[in-house]
Parts: sequence; structure tokens; C-alpha cells
Amino acid sequence: MYDIIIIGGGAAGLFCAGYLPRNTKKLILEKTDKLGTKVLLSGGGRCNFSNANIYPINDYFGQNKKALPSLFHKFGANEMKEFLENNGIAIQEEDNGRLILKSGKAEDLNKLLINKATENNTEIKLNQEIINVSKKEDIFIIKTNEEIIETKNLVIATGGKSFPQIGATDFALQIAQQFGLETTDVMPGLCGVETNEDFSSLTGNSLKASITLNHNNKLIFQQNGDMLFTHRGLSGPAIFNLANALGEYKIQKKIGINNFDNFSITIIFNPTTAIKKITNHFHGQQIANFTIKSLRPREEAKIMVGGVHMKEINPTMESKKTAGLYFIGEALDITGKTGGYNLQRCRTSAYACAQSFKN
Repeated sequence: MYDIIIIGGGAAGLFCAGYLPRNTKKLILEKTDKLGTKVLLSGGGRCNFSNANIYPINDYFGQNKKALPSLFHKFGANEMKEFLENNGIAIQEEDNGRLILKSGKAEDLNKLLINKATENNTEIKLNQEIINVSKKEDIFIIKTNEEIIETKNLVIATGGKSFPQIGATDFALQIAQQFGLETTDVMPGLCGVETNEDFSSLTGNSLKASITLNHNNKLIFQQNGDMLFTHRGLSGPAIFNLANALGEYKIQKKIGINNFDNFSITIIFNPTTAIKKITNHFHGQQIANFTIKSLRPREEAKIMVGGVHMKEINPTMESKKTAGLYFIGEALDITGKTGGYNLQRCRTSAYACAQSFKN
């Protein structure tokens, strides 16, 4: 019998394990053969672990964000910086507030998280396929490909559906639905956009622009930033954030996942600073309009938009409907912008969960 089992050994699960009370009997069950895969991929392997400019209400997408300021006040970017510095990991701030490991090696942070979890008496089992989860009275019963395990508390930290090639699934949503929690539709996030217009001649060229997302000619989202032309449409940091806004809007308005009718993008740029190839393509104009065909598939998405509805979750990350059941990280209907916001969200929610066992 365990006190706490965490399903998922990624950014949220590892961090949570490191902060749980030392005298609890705890276990991480990880589906794959390695821990912290998304941590290792963050920032192109350099680990963009957080952002110095986080303002939760503005920088995150989701339908119930009112709890975020309190959560980030308890453990935000400053606390994450302090955690790293106290453990001998140097950091640096780059453009747009991105906080990066000075070593440029995401492995440094991943090793730290694993060490903190194991030093805190956390048992870890890899290659664990979860066959079934049930609850009898106050005990969760977990059947894996190897055994049947019981626990008093269950933390779901399996992430979302993005990046299935590294083992991501909709497991968290399935568990939430099984126990009666409301979940939203989910969409690919932090990904490129396919347009009906052909930009194949501009593939690989980038541009600084003011970018707006519109639906039925109504402004939904606006951001200034970098974008990139691709053989299928548009990409780059500003477009990644636009994809999040598009996904959130479609979820809130209950517009079909594959319905992109009447969604458009407008860009405004300075022709004198753009390369000649781009200005020639747009005939010297500084405004261009494109219609959206689709988002790029979830295999290319860095994150999932949507998830377990936050109205179902207490500030401790515990389900309001099922005592002892917790959801942290990407499983929640809270999605950050590109630039370290999502890894910070994972650790902020993980910290809130872990602290609840100390109170």
C-alpha cells in the first residue's frame, strides 16, 4: 500500500515527487523507458524552463484562470530560479524573458529533478503500462502490465495528447472522465497553421509583424512577433501563440475541431525591413490576409490546448468530485505561451499538489 502514486515521470511528476513529504511512501509509474522526455526537448535541448515576465491571466489560455495568480504567487518563476541556483545550476535570461540553463544542457535539470525525487525516497518504475484504474472505498487500485498496486492518493501527471511519438496519450482525460470530471475538447497547441494560400516560394523566410487572428471578421487575438513562412502555411513563435488562442476560442465557442471556416490571419509588417523576396511576393504592400485551412497535426504540436476543466479542480490540484485524485501539468485546461510558460505551469501545479500533503 502506497500513500501516493504518481502516474507520469515528466516535468510535473518528477517535481511533485521531490516536494512531497519525505515520510510518505510514494511511487512514480512511467510508461516509457526514460524520465523527463519533454524536459530534455525544451528549448531545443537547452531547457527553456520558465519566463521572467509571467503574468498568469494574460499569458495562459484556458476557461477558468482565476486560480492562477494565487498558484503562481506560491511558486512562480522566481521560486524556480531560486530552486535551481540553490542546487548549483546557473541560469540566464534571454530575449522575451526566456529563462535558460547557462550550460545549455536540459539534461542538467532533468538529472536534478530525478535526484530530488529519489533522494526524497520516491520509488520509480519504468515501462509501466496502466491497464486499469479503479477505486474501492478510499483506496485506488492500479493494474499495470506487471502487477496490481494500491494507493491512498493518485496523482495524474501524464501530460496531454501532443507529441505522441514520445509516448503522449489522452490517458489523463480518460481517467478524468472515468471519475466524472468534465473535460474540454482538445486541440494542438504551440504549432504551425496551414493556410489556403501558397507560400512555398517563401519557405524558410521569417518576418517580424503584427499578427491578428479573426473569426467572421472579428478580432480574437493580436500579437507582435516573429513568424516564419513554410511550404504549408505559417509558423514561428507568434504563430504558435496564435494557435493556442485559436484552439481556446474554438473550445469555448464549441466550434467543431476540424471546422476552420471564416478564420483568418492578418499580418502588418514594414516592407522596408523585410527581405526583398517577401516584399515582392506581397507587391510592396504592408498588409496581407490569409485564410486558415487547419492547424498542424498533434505530432508537431508542442502542447495540448484544453484538458481537465479547472472548475473541477481545487487549488490543491485535487478533484472536487473524487477525494485523493489529483491532476497536474499539461492534463489541465491551462496552456501557456511559447517561451517557458508551460514548463513553469507544470511545476507550479506540481508544487501546489505536493504542498497539500504537508498541510
